[in-house]
Amino acid sequence: MAQTEYTGADMMFTWNSKKLTGLQKVNLNEEGGPAPEPLPATVEGDTTYQTIPDPLGAKGKPKAKITVTLQDSTASYADATQTKFAFNSAQTGVFDSANGVANANTWTHTTLELTERTTEIFWNAYAICTLVFEANAVGAWTGPA
Repeated sequence: MAQTEYTGADMMFTWNSKKLTGLQKVNLNEEGGPAPEPLPATVEGDTTYQTIPDPLGAKGKPKAKITVTLQDSTASYADATQTKFAFNSAQTGVFDSANGVANANTWTHTTLELTERTTEIFWNAYAICTLVFEANAVGAWTGPA
């Protein structure tokens, strides 16, 4: 099978069913919580190595952080998009790696919260909006059938 290069030109990101336009970059970072480690319990006279489950469970929790960089719009507040998004409101976020392309990889998260919004306004260039979404769980990937 030949490799098909991916440029991100057709990517799409929606949050709370609102499509973000002018996407420039989507940085998707997920961290899974580690599995609990067994504690050694071997004592003199044991013929095999013995362990017990860690009573405190796994250390750390899974989390997701998505940073979306896009061109800002003068009508984003009126259109109820990036400027009007409410902070700390858990909503569904969907990243489609190639919208409209059959069998594209899609990432979905049902409890993404907007935690940071930065808008950079330049004298002679497009304004750039950076949105950071976070959650205390990882999302789900679906891929080619």
